[in-house]
Amino acid sequence: MGIAWSHYRFREACTTQGHDLADLPYRARFFPLGPVVALGLCAVVILGQNYQAFLGDLDLTAALSAYIGLPMFLALWAGHRILTGSRMVRYEDADLTRAHD
Repeated sequence: MGIAWSHYRFREACTTQGHDLADLPYRARFFPLGPVVALGLCAVVILGQNYQAFLGDLDLTAALSAYIGLPMFLALWAGHRILTGSRMVRYEDADLTRAHD
């Protein structure tokens, strides 16, 4: 999901800042549909990895083992944002240069 999200935001930043997409060494043929479909499919896979644990009697052990990564990721992400004060970069402000000093 992270790769699809990053790809979508990078290309949107390029077009917002007026860069010529022909200058990119590789251009995804199905943009923006490709990353959007990838995001959706990844979400379906993540949410559907053990949905049976919620059907009928709740199998808490099975649900926890399948989905423990979601709250852990969200907690780490939120903690990072709180501790570092990071925020999402606007398309107009994204640094798209090749090299950094």
